[in-house]
Amino acid sequence: GMDAINRCLEGLKRLDVKYLTLYAFSTENWRRPKAEVDYLMNLPVQFIAKELDNMIANNIRLQVLGDMDGLPDHTRISVTRGIEATAGNSGLTLSFALNYGAREEILRAVRQLGKMCHRGMLNPADIDSG
Repeated sequence: GMDAINRCLEGLKRLDVKYLTLYAFSTENWRRPKAEVDYLMNLPVQFIAKELDNMIANNIRLQVLGDMDGLPDHTRISVTRGIEATAGNSGLTLSFALNYGAREEILRAVRQLGKMCHRGMLNPADIDSG
């Protein structure tokens, strides 16, 4: 898996692609057996431990789409370290959809918009599809 990601990143860099999103762990995956979930939650930790220096050297920025708060501590800490270490990079952005579900993302976005409207930071009339 990690070797395939690296080959993909190398090719995308040559093509000057700016964004890559990899679907790593859906919210539905929590229903899998615990041993499988534990294994899957260690993959981002292993990836960051092995590839962080390479991402920094190749100007790759790491980000996560999904609910980081729902991740096990060791996974969240490792992913956060990777995000922070690459935050200043301006090349390809590698996004992992981690603990991600489309319905949950829509709900989270609506809640965030609601909070912003409630605090007077956003006028509901300014919300559009653009």
